[in-house]
Amino acid sequence: MKTLPVIIIILCSYINSFSQTMFATSHCNSATANHNQRKIVRYFDDIIYIVYQDIVQDSNIIKFINYNINTHTWSSPVILFNGKNPSLSINSNGELSLVYESDDSLSSILYSNMSPSGTWSIPDTISDGNNRNIIPVADVDSLGTIHIVWIEDSTDLDKVKYLNIIEDTINDIHILYTDSVISDVSVATNLQYWGNDVFVTFYIENKNMIHFLCSKDYGQNWNSFNYYGSHPCITIGLHPYPYNPWGAYSQPKLVYLDSANNAVIMEYNDTTASDTTYQQEYTECKLVVDSMVSYICVDDPIYIPVFGFGFLYIKNGTLFQAFADDQDSFFIIQILNTFSVNPIYPNIAYKHFNMMTVDYIWMEYNGNEYELYYKSADKFIITNTESYKKYLDDALTAFPNPFYSTIEINISPNTTIEHPDVSIYDFNGKLIKTLKRDNNSDYTFTWNAQDLNGNFVAPGTYIVRSITKVNKAGKVIVFTK
Repeated sequence: MKTLPVIIIILCSYINSFSQTMFATSHCNSATANHNQRKIVRYFDDIIYIVYQDIVQDSNIIKFINYNINTHTWSSPVILFNGKNPSLSINSNGELSLVYESDDSLSSILYSNMSPSGTWSIPDTISDGNNRNIIPVADVDSLGTIHIVWIEDSTDLDKVKYLNIIEDTINDIHILYTDSVISDVSVATNLQYWGNDVFVTFYIENKNMIHFLCSKDYGQNWNSFNYYGSHPCITIGLHPYPYNPWGAYSQPKLVYLDSANNAVIMEYNDTTASDTTYQQEYTECKLVVDSMVSYICVDDPIYIPVFGFGFLYIKNGTLFQAFADDQDSFFIIQILNTFSVNPIYPNIAYKHFNMMTVDYIWMEYNGNEYELYYKSADKFIITNTESYKKYLDDALTAFPNPFYSTIEINISPNTTIEHPDVSIYDFNGKLIKTLKRDNNSDYTFTWNAQDLNGNFVAPGTYIVRSITKVNKAGKVIVFTK
């Protein structure tokens, strides 16, 4: 398969980030595994929630801890249940759910949720049969439906199983796929809770193949595609596309390792054959990181002020925090942080969506136990280095910035063939206002800090985004009073 070029820029000295924090220790060598199980989620910009595995008196236990971003305080770790391989999910209201494996030879899949008061429900067993069940993953869509996928591990044939939970009703199990050796399963819905499509991917070891499935009707019907590779990850964002009458579409990205251990990406467009099925429409495979990648996990894709997504990867024993800036025909890779002291099982926060910040955890072994670390850092930066600047499209200026009444936005396009569409977004990716051109200029716009309904927005940080069919530009602006 042909891959397209990649440009790497190392920006560690520029990054504005908090120092890493050791938040816990564990005696389990897979405390924060696996890369598609969500050990860390966030509730907007307020709280970070983390689950991890520990061993106490030869029993596997699941611990839970949270971090208050505003007060910079950690809770004490709490033992939730006996079990292993936990995975969190969080809905749009900040309500948490947990799936995990039981700590016994059968290894059933169990489900629990946390009430508003902070107590966890008595776990329900959701798997069936007499075979081992492993690696449960879960995600929540815009209506609060929880989509859960796991692998039934048997001596003959492995099965990928799926069910959903709607308003506390656990629905029937569906078998999505059967093969001899299946591993590394992932499930994802739109990170901004836009739409209810669900995407699943997993690795078929005996064929060195990735199977990718998508459903638009709560798992009743699935379309599927195959690729050669391993370590598949999915991320789905809301792509603001002004030429679509609905204003946006859902674009899943499949990130995986090819046969040479290059990290590559395949993007799917939301082109539907009907209300229940997808057509196979995807872009050419793009190279993200070349050779010797052994581990990868992905963050939220963003489309303003730059196009791309954050991700973590391990290469030659070093953990990299990076951002893939999509330049249509290739990626510019920003290397923002590196860690070379025995990093193990990094895990990255996928929800809630955060425009500018990435939150992640990893493990390090100190010779006696495993130290668990947390870090929050800028997701990307817009740099003026010449190697990067020559790939930028339209130039965008905004004055005054910060502003307290109105702000004037000027576009200096590289081409005059098309007039730009300019919109304002908040840091959750929500469209605030589509701007109209000023009377005397096709490239000057004014925003009066009002939303689509004519109401004044709250003081804070916003994104202005200019886009045509060929060019794009973005800028962070601040509204004050």
